[in-house]
Amino acid sequence: ILAREMAPVVTTLILIGRSGTVILDEVAHLKIDGQIRILESHGVDPTDVIAVPRVFATAVAVFALNMLFLHLALWSGYLGAALTGLTAISLLEFVENVLHGMTLKDHLLLLIKPLVMGLVIAYIPIWLGLRVEASALAVRQAMPRQFVYSLLATFLIGTMISAVL
Repeated sequence: ILAREMAPVVTTLILIGRSGTVILDEVAHLKIDGQIRILESHGVDPTDVIAVPRVFATAVAVFALNMLFLHLALWSGYLGAALTGLTAISLLEFVENVLHGMTLKDHLLLLIKPLVMGLVIAYIPIWLGLRVEASALAVRQAMPRQFVYSLLATFLIGTMISAVL
């Protein structure tokens, strides 16, 4: 459950709160300040410059944080159990048990779920930022919407990917 469900959702929730709001604010202000129109007037597709790097970076960040969370959770769990005498197995046995307990499906979920969630939670604030009207109030009003849309997308994607795999 830790690798399949908890790690991807927890790391995605952290990035929704941290990076989703920053991306929305940044993209909305680029639109309000007219920077997107300037890019278009120079023949540059704003998607290539604004969306693609942020979406890719967020997907990589969710994946990396997912791996970090998973390792920290497993190692701290083992360390806590070993220090309190709740386990008598060696570290090598613990690692073998974890690896043998994971199926190909678990490994696929560990790879696919965080990457897809990262793509979506970056796309939502970009989409909302590009649709915001030209006022700071509109940006502030879009923030909770971005958070809710991203939360819903996270849970829907997690459920759908787990159901398919």
